[in-house]
Amino acid sequence: MKNELYPAVNAHHFVVDGRRFFIDGDTGYFCEETELTKKIIEMLPCTFEYACEKLSCDYTVEEIKHEYEDIKKAYENKVIGYKDPALYQGVDIKEEDFLNSKVLLNLWLNVSNDCNMRCIYCFEHGGDYGKTKRIMSIDRIKDCIDFWHKYLNKDAKDIYVIFFGGEPLLNKKGIKFAVKYVRELLSKHNIRPHFSITSNATLLDEDFAEFLVENKIPVTISIDGGRHIQNKNRPLAGGSKSFDIVNKNVKNLMKIRQNLTARVTLVHEDVGHLVDIVKDLWEMGFGQVQYDLVSTDDPKLKITEEDLVTIEEQVKIIADLMYENVIHDQWKVLRNLTKIVDCINFPVWDLTGCSYYAPYTIMVDPTGEIYKCQRLMDEEYCTGDIYNGIKWNKFYLKKPINEECEACWGKSICAAGCAQVRLMNTGDINKNSKLWCDHVKIITNEALKFYAKLYMYYPEIFEDLRQVKE
Repeated sequence: MKNELYPAVNAHHFVVDGRRFFIDGDTGYFCEETELTKKIIEMLPCTFEYACEKLSCDYTVEEIKHEYEDIKKAYENKVIGYKDPALYQGVDIKEEDFLNSKVLLNLWLNVSNDCNMRCIYCFEHGGDYGKTKRIMSIDRIKDCIDFWHKYLNKDAKDIYVIFFGGEPLLNKKGIKFAVKYVRELLSKHNIRPHFSITSNATLLDEDFAEFLVENKIPVTISIDGGRHIQNKNRPLAGGSKSFDIVNKNVKNLMKIRQNLTARVTLVHEDVGHLVDIVKDLWEMGFGQVQYDLVSTDDPKLKITEEDLVTIEEQVKIIADLMYENVIHDQWKVLRNLTKIVDCINFPVWDLTGCSYYAPYTIMVDPTGEIYKCQRLMDEEYCTGDIYNGIKWNKFYLKKPINEECEACWGKSICAAGCAQVRLMNTGDINKNSKLWCDHVKIITNEALKFYAKLYMYYPEIFEDLRQVKE
């Protein structure tokens, strides 16, 4: 065979129950492998002749040729060893493309710049982002939707409208209007709208619960765990405890909607209780739990590198519990892990990552100002407003190529992380946070092992996992 020289593969190898697997960090391709495959991949770049020279003591030429041919086919199909700059940095987009309705897809509406809770770690400064407390008026909501619709890519099949705050349920009337108005506008274009909302659930009454179910709007509940941790981390604005009212409202919603997601903010004091937090929320009835590391500079709250050792131990336990849940048809999962399973099993790679570097989403605050990230809504990050338009040089940002990311096997999962987290942890919005990277690798490692066990023993479960996600 020809002595082509194939480049190195950015591969991560691991073993589960005696069987070998790898994932390509550039393409996200997951595959079972033999020990010989692993040895050849680790030798790359090399020719077939060189591989035979180095491996002939342990393998026959025919064995090496067979594995080398498989690797060659994978290269030719661009499933391994393929680096696509557009996949990571995004395609080049011109301002006229945006203005001609060829780019924009999604709308985030900050319908409330206020909150009725005072979480100990809130990056929103009590819901107002350090600004004047406001509720977005119906007229402003209509103006926001009209601006978005004007520049919306009318060839899109699906779009997403997300309601956030502050606490968005302080503006139930505005949310109901927005849902109805968006549906009316999009009915002319054969575009499917998908709505979602994140709420602290303290204002989730029966009427609004029925509205969510009738309109098939998934709701994520911000809750940090059972009674003690929730009351400690997430008191109401007046200082009173929040668990009982949240628990009551969630239970009422669960009577008419079964699959709810809980979102946990994990702080330093609670890392050793992550297993208990997840189990408590599963027992409350949440089908999916997702946790995020707190993003703060408060030394009492922030996660440390030492905390990651404990988090890894806790996530391993949760992954084992989740595996038992899933194989016994109990859909209690840690979304941090199943999101990665989705990426591997249903790969649609877009490594431009979060909205900060992607031009497909606008986030609008109650005054009509436009931002790229719900965590970065200071004046410095304002990219225009709905009355005067987008400031293209601030809105369209190309993700810088980072040498650490280029060489990282987790790149296809991580997408370089969160801009606000980088800024908080390093002081530079374009500089990687080691803490973030190390945590992503912990989660990805456990997700890969979970995926491999299902792949080996229960492959039929993958479609069920996707249905849970949806």
